[in-house]
Amino acid sequence: DNGGKGSKGVASFEQNAFSLADDFVLTWSVDDADVGITLLLQKTGDDSGYFMLLASPKDGAREKEIIGKRVSFVVDTSGSMMGEKIEATKRALDYCVAHLGEDDLFNVITFGGYVESFSEKMVAASPRNGSAGREFVKKIEPLGGTNIDEALQTAFKSVSGSSKAPHMIVFLTDGRPTIGETDAKKLISMVGTLNTDRARLFSFGVGDDVNTLLLDKLAEEHGGSPYYLDGDARLEGDVKQFWDRVSHPVFSDLTLTVDGVRVFGTHPRKLPDLFCGGQLVVLG
Repeated sequence: DNGGKGSKGVASFEQNAFSLADDFVLTWSVDDADVGITLLLQKTGDDSGYFMLLASPKDGAREKEIIGKRVSFVVDTSGSMMGEKIEATKRALDYCVAHLGEDDLFNVITFGGYVESFSEKMVAASPRNGSAGREFVKKIEPLGGTNIDEALQTAFKSVSGSSKAPHMIVFLTDGRPTIGETDAKKLISMVGTLNTDRARLFSFGVGDDVNTLLLDKLAEEHGGSPYYLDGDARLEGDVKQFWDRVSHPVFSDLTLTVDGVRVFGTHPRKLPDLFCGGQLVVLG
C-alpha cells in the first residue's frame, strides 16, 4: 500500500501440488509519469476513424505539484435565496474557504440589491484570512434584487496575485439579473472583455428560475462548466463535491499535439484544466 501514501494493489498466488523449487518472488513496476494516457481507436474500411483519449494525473501528487490558484466566490444573496437555499449555500461556502490551500488567494463577493466584498483585493488563504473569510460568510443575509452585472465586474476588478496562478470564478445564483445590466448577451460580452487573465468560470444555477443561456455561455466560453442544483439542502453536498474535484489543479492551459496523423473534429475544442482525481476525455 506504499506506506499509506498511494493506491493499494492486491496480488494472489495459487500453488499446485508440486513444491516450489525456489523462493516465490513477486516483482512489480510503478509508472511515475505525470499523466497516464489511454487511447481507444476505431477504424473500419475507408472511413477516417475515431479516437477517444483518456488522461489522468498520477495518484498522490505531491503538494509542490499542486498549482496555487486564485478563487473568486461570487454568490447570490438576493431575497429569493432566503431559507434553506441561503443556509445550504453558506455551509457549502464555508467548506470551500476552509479547504483552500496555503498557496491560494481568494475573495468572497456577495450580490443582492448591492454588492459586498470580503476584501477589496484578493488575500492569501492564511489561517487568519481564512477565519476572517468564514466569519464574513457566516454573517451573510439575503436581501434585495439580483445585481449580476456589478458582482461580476467586482470579481475581475479585485483580482490580484501572479497571473501564472489560474483564476477560478465560482458563480452561484438562483435567479435572473434584475439590477444594472440585465440583457444576457450584453453580460456575456462584458465578461468576455473583462476576462483578460483567462479565468475559468464555473456557474451554478439554483432552482427553476435561472437564465440557463447566461450560465451556460459564461461557463462554456471561459473554460468552466455549468451546474444546475435543487434549491434545498442537497445544494451543500453538490457544491462540496464540485470543490473536492477542482480544488487541486495539477495542469492548466493544456494543449494536445498528435504527430504522424491528421486529427480533426476534436471535442472539447478548448481543453479544460486537469485536477487531482480528475480525468480528461478528448474525442475526435
